[in-house]
Amino acid sequence: MRRFLLALAGLGFTALGFVGLLVPILPGFLFFILAAFCFASAFKVVERHVERHHLLGPARRRWDSASAWPLLDRIRLAFWLTADTMVKMFKGSARR
Repeated sequence: MRRFLLALAGLGFTALGFVGLLVPILPGFLFFILAAFCFASAFKVVERHVERHHLLGPARRRWDSASAWPLLDRIRLAFWLTADTMVKMFKGSARR
């Protein structure tokens, strides 16, 4: 069940990443990174690829070293930080 939810979250973040490529205000790359982390947690093949990547590997190891937080809490934190950033960007663009 956990792998299914992580894969589903990865698909959702991937979709948001593609939307972010089309909408200039939405940071698409951030969602692709979150999707990579979700897929790496769900599938061992993707995890090995992410671990070998020169940029994602160190970030993934730092993320995993914070294992004092449960996975669901880390996903919630990533979601709310992203939502907060998007709201601030929309507020900033509305003032101009």
